[in-house]
Amino acid sequence: WRAHTGAVLNRTVDAGFTLTVDRRLPAPDLLRSTPLRAATQAYALLPTGHPLAAAEVIDPRDLAEEPLHVPRDEGNQDIYDLALELLADNGVAAPRLAPTSVSLAAVMQHIAAGDGWTIVSDIVGRHPVPGITGCPLAIDSPREAREVLLEIIWHRNADALAVRALVDQLLQTPELTAAS
Repeated sequence: WRAHTGAVLNRTVDAGFTLTVDRRLPAPDLLRSTPLRAATQAYALLPTGHPLAAAEVIDPRDLAEEPLHVPRDEGNQDIYDLALELLADNGVAAPRLAPTSVSLAAVMQHIAAGDGWTIVSDIVGRHPVPGITGCPLAIDSPREAREVLLEIIWHRNADALAVRALVDQLLQTPELTAAS
């Protein structure tokens, strides 16, 4: 998903998805969006064989010594910063960072191979790929509450009728618009 912003901006794809923090859209001068649903919980993605993979909830401090994988912060700095702020607010001020990956897909490949973990929204965490388990993180933030939304994005010059048809279809898709 983190690559969708760049792909929409480059006109490689007509529409994509992104997470926004407080409706701050990356490249607001070029992108338009419609919110689909709120992301309400942070999840840890772990290898399926990880000792904490069966936990109902994980304290992020229990993962502090393991490499935290994050995609490059290009295209969605707000989400990148929010993830690190949430960890800092919950006792992991300086996570042990793995080398930065080019995409969330690359991060998931590392994790599925048994290397470290990552923090994601419930939108991703509730539906992990094979080899990965998603577990809710016990996270509270003393900072002002931030609204994280899954949004469909498109270039401002995209075909308006095609975008409207796609948005209308997505808004009728319960898997995208309803909290799990």
